[in-house]
Amino acid sequence: MINDKNRIQESEAKQYMAKKVRFEEACLNKWSKNEIGYGLEDMFAKNPSKARRVAMLLENQEKMLKRLSEAQISQSFQTRPENVLKVARIGTANSKRGDFAHEVALQTTDDAIFYIKTLYANTIAGKEQTADQMTYEKPYYTSAGEIQRKETVGNAGPTYTIIVDKYPIIPGKNVILLDGEFVAYDNNIGAVTTAGALVSYNTAKFTSGSFVASTGVFTLVFAANVAASSTITIVSQYDSEQSALYDYVPKMNIEVTKKRFSARPMSLGYSYSMMTELVLNITGIGNTEELLLSMVGDEHAKAKDYRAIQRMHSLALTNGTYTFDAAFNTQGELSDKMHAQKILSAINDISGALYNSISRGVINKIIAGSQAVTYFKKHDLWKDDMTDNRVGVFKAGTLSDIEVYQCPSIGATSPLIKPNQAICTYKNPDQPLDIGIVFGVLTELTAALLYPNMYIDGQLAIVEDSLVIDPRFVRLLEISNLPVYTV
Repeated sequence: MINDKNRIQESEAKQYMAKKVRFEEACLNKWSKNEIGYGLEDMFAKNPSKARRVAMLLENQEKMLKRLSEAQISQSFQTRPENVLKVARIGTANSKRGDFAHEVALQTTDDAIFYIKTLYANTIAGKEQTADQMTYEKPYYTSAGEIQRKETVGNAGPTYTIIVDKYPIIPGKNVILLDGEFVAYDNNIGAVTTAGALVSYNTAKFTSGSFVASTGVFTLVFAANVAASSTITIVSQYDSEQSALYDYVPKMNIEVTKKRFSARPMSLGYSYSMMTELVLNITGIGNTEELLLSMVGDEHAKAKDYRAIQRMHSLALTNGTYTFDAAFNTQGELSDKMHAQKILSAINDISGALYNSISRGVINKIIAGSQAVTYFKKHDLWKDDMTDNRVGVFKAGTLSDIEVYQCPSIGATSPLIKPNQAICTYKNPDQPLDIGIVFGVLTELTAALLYPNMYIDGQLAIVEDSLVIDPRFVRLLEISNLPVYTV
């Protein structure tokens, strides 16, 4: 059932997403044909979503510049606003954040994202489900239909009278489990019969029993005392066609969740003297303007990546730290190379923990320190990727089908990531908001002044924000006892 609020939000979400897709496509079509957007078509062939983000950022940047007067932008990178657009393109294209995390292009400073959650609408005894639990995180076999469970803990006695939660029950549809093992079933006419074909210890303990369909009462007799550590479970089916049981039909709600960004400027200053500009120009070393464009764009790209990794690292710590011991001799292996083959199994175990926690997702992106990447390279399924420059965060390769990005260990006392650590995360290619954190980028702002001492000081800021969606998607792996190499 969908309430009025959710119905309105669902309609708003559909309209928003359709409008945004049309806007992104229009921006890409426009800027891929423009000199400023050179390379967007090639980028689109490799990474369509990234190309759309760059195009949308360029469009937002152009709109902002059009609102400024010529005097306001005259000191920004030698008077030409198109240079600011180049910085926006360089900064976005060189960043790896959108590859290992989720990034969206905003249209306003308080833009919103929408995502849909399917929830259980009601709490029903015997069906395990609780209202407001997300259905895809709590998959119960009792959640649909007439099946119900009734569990009773043993009390070191042989005889038990158990009443199921909903009745009348349907004869011939009831079974008895002891510690999860099938031990008895009803015979359609009021008796509970031992499952004689089974010969395990638990099966032999059950002797006889009876039930009353109209009241849901079961009487069970075991040949020996049932330990207090054991659980007796009755799996039965109630008669859902009874009018009195209509309210016990499980229901689901579809909820559209809306979260708003609050984008703020992330500034970076720059400074150079007119003499520096003169020397560069007359010696032919390079053009001051072009060098600044490249350096400022690259620095913003690195800063965006580092901010993302810091946030992801802090989220990963909330899930504890997984450890892999690289000391092959104490782990029973003959060589370091042979032991390194187990690292993929350790990562798959983390995938299993993630999947068991929220019933979806596997590790498909890793951001790792230099020592961790070196260790990954010992695995037979490692494949180097040399397409990125080895600067800042770059794609180092793939481990099996997992993309691995290398991050420098910046900061002596509190690095983004230690050399022997790896941030493991899941980025769903089909559902963009199955993620730990999302980053929204609006535009870039620039300002500069020429001082009498012939120095130009300026700032360029990225206007962006981030929202935590689900920290359980981010995990931290630490590789201990790595070999130490000294000079």
